[in-house]
Amino acid sequence: MTKGYKSLNSFFSKSNFIGSYIDFQQIPNFNLPEICFLGRSNVGKSSLINQLTKNKKLAKTSKTPGRTQSINLFSINDKIMFVDLPGYGFAKFSENLKNQLYKSIEEYINKRSELKQILLLIDGKVGMKQGDFETISFLSQVDVPFIIILTKIDKCSRKILDENYNKISEHLKNSSKKTFEIYATSSSSNEGIAELQKNIYKFIKNDF
Repeated sequence: MTKGYKSLNSFFSKSNFIGSYIDFQQIPNFNLPEICFLGRSNVGKSSLINQLTKNKKLAKTSKTPGRTQSINLFSINDKIMFVDLPGYGFAKFSENLKNQLYKSIEEYINKRSELKQILLLIDGKVGMKQGDFETISFLSQVDVPFIIILTKIDKCSRKILDENYNKISEHLKNSSKKTFEIYATSSSSNEGIAELQKNIYKFIKNDF
């Protein structure tokens, strides 16, 4: 483990839960850059947040899809905020609840001036589903940059991972965004976590 990696871990480990908000309008303004985590239900948002911060209890994880139905905020070293958005695409949600969740997500992304980057999580084994295609189409039209995070890569073969990576890469070429990045991560094996920490840390260094 390098000194730089230890320093990143030390920085991100100083974290705490701020609050859970049903309505976008309820979220206080902390005057800090915000990084949001977005993806299908059960894609591993909470697990990724916990691995980035080296705190297994920071974000509540569950094997039951659809548990995150509010906007959850976490302070990282009092320098940056992690924002865990509701998961989308859970089939057992009522249409009314689905519409509420999508409205909550869209309002936050469209109106939150502190938002600096969106992390769109996609299961490395499952690949892209219809909800992901629709989300990328939406994100391609907003001003905030987004990157793709392939999760749970320890649970799939290299062949499947490469296939899904290439499919996503090809699809993103049609996006209106000029550049894009794809990170492959595992909250279990720690693969790709240091690279993602570096990506997020630049928003503090750049003094946004």
